[in-house]
Amino acid sequence: MTNDNPPAPLAPIVLGWLVPGAGHLKLGRPWPALFIAAAVIPLFVLGMFLTGWENVSWTRHPFYFGLQAPAGLIAVAGEFLTRDVLLKSRLPNASVGTLFSAVAGLLNLMAIADVWARTMRGDPIPERAPADEASAASPDQIAAEGHAESAGA
Repeated sequence: MTNDNPPAPLAPIVLGWLVPGAGHLKLGRPWPALFIAAAVIPLFVLGMFLTGWENVSWTRHPFYFGLQAPAGLIAVAGEFLTRDVLLKSRLPNASVGTLFSAVAGLLNLMAIADVWARTMRGDPIPERAPADEASAASPDQIAAEGHAESAGA
């Protein structure tokens, strides 16, 4: 069952790109929003830390920056704040750190795709509607019907 009136897609998608998890929060899904933010942001920052804060750069790593950019404002801030960082020696985990930041960007891209799908097709998880007393069956009634069907077979 899907929502018949999904929200307009632009605002949640842009928010989901700017701040990981914000798109889901805009859609009223706080737990997925928290999960996405808790996965993307620390992974991105850990990647930057492992490289000595030099891996998020359009000029130094253009291919990887394209993968990191979907992480949103954190990638833009990383590019801006670390543009003058010069390393005297390459750190042993630099390639792992660059990969971590790229994976964080790709994870947020998947979250943005989920927000887009939820806005275009509706939320696939139906909201709990109040049960209609006339049509709602109690667990005892369901069990009794199941026993009756199996006895008649």
